[in-house]
Amino acid sequence: MASSDARRGSRGPREPRQRTLLALSHWRARVAGLAALVCATAVGWPGAVRAHDSSVSNGVFRSRDAGDTWLPLNPESFARGALALAVHPSDPHQLLLATDSGLLASRNGGRDWEPVASDVLVGPVFAVAFDANGQDALAAGTRALVRRDGTRWREARTPAGVAPARLLVAGGVPGRAYLAGTTGLHRTDDAGRSWSRAGRAFDAVAVSALVVSAARSDELHALAAGRLWASGDGARSWRVDDGAPPAIEALALDRTEPGRVWVVSAGRAWHRGPGSTRWAASGAVLPDAQAHARGIDVLGGAMLVTTERGVFRSRDGGASWTPLSAELPNHAEATLLVHDPHDAATVYTGFSRFGREQLAPDVAAPALAMTEPDVALLVGVYAGFGVLLLLMGAIARRMTRDSRAPTTAHPLPVRGPSR
Repeated sequence: MASSDARRGSRGPREPRQRTLLALSHWRARVAGLAALVCATAVGWPGAVRAHDSSVSNGVFRSRDAGDTWLPLNPESFARGALALAVHPSDPHQLLLATDSGLLASRNGGRDWEPVASDVLVGPVFAVAFDANGQDALAAGTRALVRRDGTRWREARTPAGVAPARLLVAGGVPGRAYLAGTTGLHRTDDAGRSWSRAGRAFDAVAVSALVVSAARSDELHALAAGRLWASGDGARSWRVDDGAPPAIEALALDRTEPGRVWVVSAGRAWHRGPGSTRWAASGAVLPDAQAHARGIDVLGGAMLVTTERGVFRSRDGGASWTPLSAELPNHAEATLLVHDPHDAATVYTGFSRFGREQLAPDVAAPALAMTEPDVALLVGVYAGFGVLLLLMGAIARRMTRDSRAPTTAHPLPVRGPSR
C-alpha cells in the first residue's frame, strides 16, 4: 500500500518536466516547419534558382566522340569554375586547368588533380598554356604572370596593362607564346622571360580570340571588337578582313581542312576556304536567339558552339543544332572549348558560375560581385537565421518559466488512527 501511494505521489514532480518536453517538441516542430518554409522561399525566389547549387554551373567536361557524350573531370565534391585549359603538346594525359580559385594539374587525363603554383599564384587563374617544348608553361593570375621552368613555378615579367590576362596561346614553336590583356597583344620567344608588342592594331582594343595555324606557325587569326584580323608574319603586322561577317562572336580553324577559317556571327556559323576571300554561311542559326557564342570547334560535319547559355552541337555541318543539356550544365556559361591535339575526336569544355568580368578586380564589375539572385538568396538565408534565433530565445524563456513553476503533487491519503 505504501509503495502504491509513493508511486502515485511521485507523478507530481515529473509533470512539469513532461509538460516542458511536450512544449519543446511542439516548438521544435514549428521551428522545423518554418525553417523549411524559409529555405524553400529563398531557393524559389524569382531568379535565385541558379545560385542555390554552384556545382550545377561549374566544372570541366571531356568528350572522346566529338561531342556526342561527355564525362565530368571533377574529382572534388565541389566543382571549381573552369576558366581555361591546356593540353600537353606531347602527352595527352598531362593537363593544366585554370580555375576561379587556383591552378590545377593532372597527369592522368583529368582523373586526378593537384594544386600547383600556389606559392606564386593566389586567387583565380584566367589563362594557361604549355610551351611547344613540353617543359615550360605559362599561367596568368589576377595580377601576376608565372612560368614553369622544368618543375618549378616562378613569377615572370608581366607586360604593362595586360593583368589580368584574357588569353595565353602557344605559338607553335618552342619558346613562343602570345599574351592578350585588357588591351594589347604581346609575344614572347623565350617562354615568358621577355615580351614584345605584337603589332599596334590592338593597342586600344581587347583580343577575345587568337588561333595559330598548325601548318604554319607565323600564320595567325585574331578576333577583336567583333572584327577578324590576320597576320602572316608572327603577329608583327595585321590586316583586317573587311569581307568577314559583322559582329563576330567566335573564331576557330578547321581541324580537318588546313586553312579553312570558321566564325560565328548572329548565331550562325560562317566559313572561308583556304586562299579565298569569300565567306559562306553554313546551315541554320542557333535555336536560342539569346545565346551569344564564346567558341566554335569544327571536325568535318561535327560542330560545337559554346555560349553563355550552354553548348550546342550539330552533326550535319550546322544544318540543325541540338542543345547539350542532358550531360552538360544547361543555360550556364561555357567558358572554354579546347580540342586535344593528339586525338581529333577529343574535346574539352568548361563552365564557371563567375566569369572574368566578376573575378577580375580591374573591370567594371567588382571582384565576386553579387548578382540579384545572390542578393535574394542571401536575404532569405539571413532572414531565416533571424527567425530561428528569435524562436530559440522564445523556447529558452518558455523552458525557464516551466522549470520555475510550482509543482502540484497529488496529496497522500489521510489515514485514521490505527487500531
